[in-house]
Amino acid sequence: MAFLLIFPYIFFYNRNKSVSLTLLFGFITNIFFLLEGNQNFFGFTYQITDLGIFSLIYSIIYEKLVNGAKIFEDSPTNYKILLLFFLILIIVDITIFSTSISSLLTTRRILLYILIFSYFNCFNKTELEQTLSNLISITKISYPIYFLQFIINEQIFYGNTVEHEFVLGMTRFANFPPFTLPFLFYLFFNNVYKNRFLWISISSAAILLSTSRSLVIGIALALLLYNITNLKNILKTSVILSIIALFFLASLRIIPGFQARMEDGFKEVTYVIENISSGNIESRGTFSYRMAFLIERLDYLSKDITNIMFGIGGISEQNLQRSLFDIGIIDETTGLTQQLNTGDNAWVLLFLRFGLLGSLIYIITILFQLFYNYFKLQSSLYKHIGLSYLIFLFLRSVVTSDLATMQVFFVPLLFYYLGKYTYNNLDAR
Repeated sequence: MAFLLIFPYIFFYNRNKSVSLTLLFGFITNIFFLLEGNQNFFGFTYQITDLGIFSLIYSIIYEKLVNGAKIFEDSPTNYKILLLFFLILIIVDITIFSTSISSLLTTRRILLYILIFSYFNCFNKTELEQTLSNLISITKISYPIYFLQFIINEQIFYGNTVEHEFVLGMTRFANFPPFTLPFLFYLFFNNVYKNRFLWISISSAAILLSTSRSLVIGIALALLLYNITNLKNILKTSVILSIIALFFLASLRIIPGFQARMEDGFKEVTYVIENISSGNIESRGTFSYRMAFLIERLDYLSKDITNIMFGIGGISEQNLQRSLFDIGIIDETTGLTQQLNTGDNAWVLLFLRFGLLGSLIYIITILFQLFYNYFKLQSSLYKHIGLSYLIFLFLRSVVTSDLATMQVFFVPLLFYYLGKYTYNNLDAR
C-alpha cells in the first residue's frame, strides 16, 4: 500500500514540488504515523523510510539530468568529506569485517539519507514556505485524532513511541503528530501567528500527555540556552519560559505519576553524575540504563584500533553470531539481549556503526557545520526556530537515537534554507 505513494511523489515532482517535499517527510515518519514502518509489496518486504531513499535518489537524478542542476558541485567540502568516509566505511565492512551483503543492505542503506543535504538545494523559498504550511496543516488536522486515543483508550496512530503505562486511568500514548515539536518551536518565535496561544496550548497538551520528562526538560533548556547566545530576545523568552513553567507545574498537579517520574529522573541524573567517572554505573532506571549501555559498548570498542576508527561494522543484529554485551533490552522473540539496536541513545549508534573516528567526522561535518551555518544567518524568525530546535535535538541525543540518523536533519534544513533565502531575498534556485 505505502509503495503506491511513490507514484504521486513522482507525478507532483517539478509540478508542485512542495507536495513531494511534504510526502518525503511523510516517508521519514511512516506517512505521519498512519502506517506501520514495515510494509509488504507482492512478497517484497521494505520499510517506509526506504521510499524516502528512493524519492531522494529519483529527485536528484531528475534535477541533474532534466534541470541540469548543480547538486554535488555546490555541496560544502565538509559534506563531501563525510560522504567519502561513508564510502570508506563500506569498503572496510566488506574487506576487513567481511560483512555480508544482506547485513550491509539492512544497516547501511539508511546512509543514503545523506543526500537530503543536497536535495534541499533543489527548492526555492516559495516551495519551502508551502511545504511548511502543508506540514502545519497536517499537524493541526491530526491533533483531534491523537487526543481521541485517550478518550477511547485505543491506539489509532502507529509509530514506535506508544508505551503501555497509564495516565489519568488511560493508556499513555506518546505518538503525537510528528511535526508537533517543530510546530511548537515555530509558535514560540512567531508573534503574529493567528491564534498563536491556542495552538501553543494544544501542542503543549499533546506533549504533556505523553508525560515525557526529556521532552519537557529538553524544550525548556533549548530555549534557555539559545537565548543565552541571543540576549536581545531575553524578555520574550522569559514570557515563553513562564508559559512552559505554568504548563509544567500544571502537569505535576493534574497528571498522576508525572511528579514521581520527574523526581526519579533527577535522582538518576544525580547518581550518574556522581559515578560516571568510575565507569561503574548500575541500571537503576531509564537514564542510568542508557549510560550503562553506552559505557559497556565504549569499553568494548576501545580495546581494538579498528573498532575505534570504524566501529563494529555494518553487521545486522540478526546476523551477529555471538553476544558481546550484557546490558540491553531483551528481545521478546528470541529472549536474548539486543546487542546493537537501540532507540535510547544516539551516541551508542554513532560509536558502534561509525567508530570514534567516524563519529567525530559526523559531528564536525554535519552537526557543527549546521550550527555554524545557522550562526552566520542574519537574525530572523527561521534562524530562531531552526537553531533552537537543533539545540533541542542535541540535548536529547542521550535519550533518543534521532541524532544518529540523517533523516532527522529534514526539519533543521527546512528552517535553515528558509532563513537563508529570507536573508538573501532569494526565490530562485
